[in-house]
Amino acid sequence: EPELFLRWVQHGIFLPRFCIHSWNGDQTVNEPWMYPEITPHVRALIQFRYRLIPYLYDLLWRSHDRYEPMIRPTFYDFPDDPRCYEENDDMMLGSRLLVASVVDPGKRDRVVYLPTGTSWYNFWSSDRFEGGQAVTLAAPWDRPPLLVRAGTVLPLNLARQHFAQPADRRGFAIFPPAGVG
Repeated sequence: EPELFLRWVQHGIFLPRFCIHSWNGDQTVNEPWMYPEITPHVRALIQFRYRLIPYLYDLLWRSHDRYEPMIRPTFYDFPDDPRCYEENDDMMLGSRLLVASVVDPGKRDRVVYLPTGTSWYNFWSSDRFEGGQAVTLAAPWDRPPLLVRAGTVLPLNLARQHFAQPADRRGFAIFPPAGVG
């Protein structure tokens, strides 16, 4: 169904290998345009993944060079926070991004626990939250809940991507530590 497909794309854009085509048991194939009513949202999500490519490349290098996992549970980076050991659907993408995928149908917001020891920024609104609390974030179809650890300089590709015409214009999103910078 369209919502499940879209939520899967929202999650998939943060994975090292993003692939949405497949053969299904009923002989259908998943393609970005299979639900015309959500195609603009799928397009926006794929474009956002292309913006994240410099960060993903850095994570791939760190995985190769230092054996750091790209995708990890929150307790990996916050071992002293007991709440990070509780079962949840959140994941860290590297040490800087907290991805909180929507896994329940019909939801348009998501409660996310923010690990303690740092503050966090909502990527989309730049609202800052202290760690050690749960916050409710909007979860519209074109913007998955995404938080950035304070003190992060996130490398991005700002160039608009077109099929068969790769473009690269680097930029940075800066999420300063609270109270300084």
